[in-house]
Amino acid sequence: MLIDRQSLRDSAAWIVIALVTLLGSTLAYIIYAARAPAGPSGGSVPGLVFAGVGTLIILFAWALTIRRWRRSARIGRAYTWLQGHVYLSIISYPIILYHAGFRLGGPLTTALMGAFTLCYVSGVLLLLVQQVVPRLMVSEVPLETIYDQIDHVARQNLAAADQLIEAHAVVAATVPDLGEDEFQATAAASRAPTAPAELRAFYDTRVRPYLAAGMRPATRSKRVGVLAWWIAAARDALMLRRGQPAPVSREDFAAARAKLPGLRTVLDTLESFTEQRRQFALQRRLHHLLHAWLLIHVPTAWIMIVLLPLHAVMSVRYL
Repeated sequence: MLIDRQSLRDSAAWIVIALVTLLGSTLAYIIYAARAPAGPSGGSVPGLVFAGVGTLIILFAWALTIRRWRRSARIGRAYTWLQGHVYLSIISYPIILYHAGFRLGGPLTTALMGAFTLCYVSGVLLLLVQQVVPRLMVSEVPLETIYDQIDHVARQNLAAADQLIEAHAVVAATVPDLGEDEFQATAAASRAPTAPAELRAFYDTRVRPYLAAGMRPATRSKRVGVLAWWIAAARDALMLRRGQPAPVSREDFAAARAKLPGLRTVLDTLESFTEQRRQFALQRRLHHLLHAWLLIHVPTAWIMIVLLPLHAVMSVRYL
């Protein structure tokens, strides 16, 4: 969720609820901790109240998953649910700490707190990344396309580049020599038998490998596609992508134009394809960076939902 002036105005009610809840809980904890002879305890009445408030917030935040599964259900606007998810989740961690008295318990409690910490931190980082990545998309990826269509468009560009090279090779071999006085660039290109060969070598060794890099198969199952997305997102998040062809720089194209002055139009078109491919690669990395935190956030949220009732049952047994 992008936080701006309009978003803050739309979320005013949730912000007020979160601040009032946090301030009230903090004040109650300070009074409770000062009056508890043996120190704060999760099993005391105030501790159980904090546990109830924190658990309700966690369940409400997790309910956003159910809301997204049932997109057709008219249970409030999805954006409203997201606002509540963000601002109530921010205050959930201190309230749970108030419940625990800033102490860890047994193995089950420690595991639950560890999952909660990972879920909370990944959620905060995801929120921060969401404030940066969309703006980078606008400024650095003006040729942005629909994420699921990146490979389709890149495959079309690769086919167009292949056709351009093949068509030019035929034309360059059949253009007659018009002499020195007119159409000098065309004549120079047609008389030089190495021009198509040099263009072909530049395309095959530098341009085409970059245009074809990282392209996924055109036909694959949805399950394989989802698995590949998670693997790619993890690689991009951990900076594990290696062995990719180096982008063809502007200097490379400038040098090619100097060698092949009669092929400027062809080289300009190839450069536009490589620039679009570069932006697509950046768009994919930013998209993965934006969503990779879900690799931590979602599984830890499910672990919490499984461990919460176990923690409650075990706590009741020892009250």
